[in-house]
Amino acid sequence: YLPKDESTIDREAFKAHLAQVLPEYMVPAFVVELKEIPYTPSGKVDVKALPKPDINIGISDEAVEYSTETEMRLADIWSRLFGINNISR
Repeated sequence: YLPKDESTIDREAFKAHLAQVLPEYMVPAFVVELKEIPYTPSGKVDVKALPKPDINIGISDEAVEYSTETEMRLADIWSRLFGINNISR
């Protein structure tokens, strides 16, 4: 999550910068821009008030042909777990 001001932030450039200065496991999978960071009355970040990241960004509705039975079964499992129709390679 990062506060949004009048300028726009290129999410991919931001993530690329973080990848240069942080270990790989610390680079966020999603970047969510906010007008302001919500805080609790005690001054901590109010995690419950943060919006959920949109995990559907970059997901296509195009049908995908799988090359093996195993690939098809795995895609079906992931599809049911995440509630999305098409899992791409």
